[in-house]
Amino acid sequence: MPGKVTQVPKAFSHSQGLIVTEGSSEPVMDLLGVFPQPCNPELNVEFSLAEQGQLEVSLFNLQGRRVLKHTITAAEPGDHSLILPTAEIPSGVYFLRLNANGTSIQRSVTIMK
Repeated sequence: MPGKVTQVPKAFSHSQGLIVTEGSSEPVMDLLGVFPQPCNPELNVEFSLAEQGQLEVSLFNLQGRRVLKHTITAAEPGDHSLILPTAEIPSGVYFLRLNANGTSIQRSVTIMK
């Protein structure tokens, strides 16, 4: 159960991943869950960070255009949960990308009206 929940403001509208740094067996970032699938009006993203750093969460359409971006400038280590608003985003398949501390995880998501 994630310890920190962040509701992303609506103004930002419009398989698990495990990333390990080279030469280390410790995970830098772990994507714990993305649900519901398909989603509407919001998407829950649960992840874990091994160390403090800037986190950027983006949603891209199939043409590669970013339709949502949220940045946390000082994300603390530990489990986190983000609630991303998707009500204003058209139905379709998108790519969710989490970037933190020089690593990234990408996952496809479906938005359905």
